[in-house]
Amino acid sequence: MCRNKQKQEAGSQESGVRLFLCIVCLLFSVLCPLSFAHAEPLKVSLLLGDANSKTTLEAVKAIYNEYPDLKEKTAFHVYPLKGIREKGLAYMKESNLVFISIMGRDLVEAVKPELEDAIKRGGKVYCVGGGSYDDDHKKMGIMVDNKMVEYYTEGGTENIKNMLLYALKKEFSFDVSCGDVVKSPAFGIYEHNTKKVFEDFEEYKNIYLPYQKEKGLTGEALSPPRTEDKPWIGIVFYKNATIAGQTKVLDAVIEGLEAAGFNVLPVYGWPSEAAIEKFFLIPPWGD
Repeated sequence: MCRNKQKQEAGSQESGVRLFLCIVCLLFSVLCPLSFAHAEPLKVSLLLGDANSKTTLEAVKAIYNEYPDLKEKTAFHVYPLKGIREKGLAYMKESNLVFISIMGRDLVEAVKPELEDAIKRGGKVYCVGGGSYDDDHKKMGIMVDNKMVEYYTEGGTENIKNMLLYALKKEFSFDVSCGDVVKSPAFGIYEHNTKKVFEDFEEYKNIYLPYQKEKGLTGEALSPPRTEDKPWIGIVFYKNATIAGQTKVLDAVIEGLEAAGFNVLPVYGWPSEAAIEKFFLIPPWGD
């Protein structure tokens, strides 16, 4: 009898241990996936146009410099638009957040399956530019936020950085702050030595001419040989070149003209004829 009782007690204890282990395993299987899911970086895909690729990469770098902890919490992928279907798009369909600049319908159609997959998985897809957003995009689940559009439209590293931070805070409650939209002039003069834009010719000249003298570009082959009396040549270019930091070709043209003995007045504005009228047809330096 004693032996049977001992066996029963031992069996009861063994059953209790098994039940305890089952409960532990059940809790582990439920809680661990949640922990792993929480630890996985937030995936962000960026399709903002090839001209903005450099600016976008700089914006991401600026975010990580300002918020080092986000390196473990977020992962950004910048997609070039050329040959988009030839790229690996698995990351896009798994993204939690997608930004796309719509240039007509071609880009959306090219990545439509991935966008739809991302949206089905709960991802947020935002159109931030292009002017072609319509009801079909809305039905797909692509959204528009006017502040994001304004950040993107004004462009530049600071605005793209703040657009991303704004979205992370809005959609995922990240503890970050975003600055106001940094606006650039609709019409401007680009000073290539400082990479700054001026609206007024006199302000531009006061910065530009001293650099010419410093570099020894005083136009000795011309008469008179003073820097301020050298002939002026105007260049009209697209505003986005300065916003995106894509000015290498423009800088090379300016420097080539300077070496030939000219002062250079690089301007932008839309429409281009308005910029020509503003800066060239009525010379800002007088008759």
